[in-house]
Amino acid sequence: MREWESDMSITQIYSGEDGESHFSEFSNFFDENDVRMKTQLYPAVGWDIGIGKPGWVADWHVARVPRVLIVLEGILEVEVGSGEIRQFEKGDVLVAKDTTGKGHISRVAGDKPLTTLTIPMETG
Repeated sequence: MREWESDMSITQIYSGEDGESHFSEFSNFFDENDVRMKTQLYPAVGWDIGIGKPGWVADWHVARVPRVLIVLEGILEVEVGSGEIRQFEKGDVLVAKDTTGKGHISRVAGDKPLTTLTIPMETG
């Protein structure tokens, strides 16, 4: 890795054939040249900023449409059908593409509010 390259990772949640949501990591998502790294352009339909109070929980649900979620402050905890739980903190990127099946649980972890930037992706 060159000294200016990012070690950033992007996690996605997807719907498996088993009807459960699962985590996976995007890899090699940057196109690069000698001076710049950039992802492909993904069409989006808007954006919103949400704030969740400590203790907030969204029980089992699916993403209404695929969306990119960026944690701005606080800790987002997500549980998928396998029981695996991951936490996402400031600067972490999560792509929720589990639009079918059982879905996932989202919750605010810790004692601070969670602030997120959510960008719904075009589906058609």
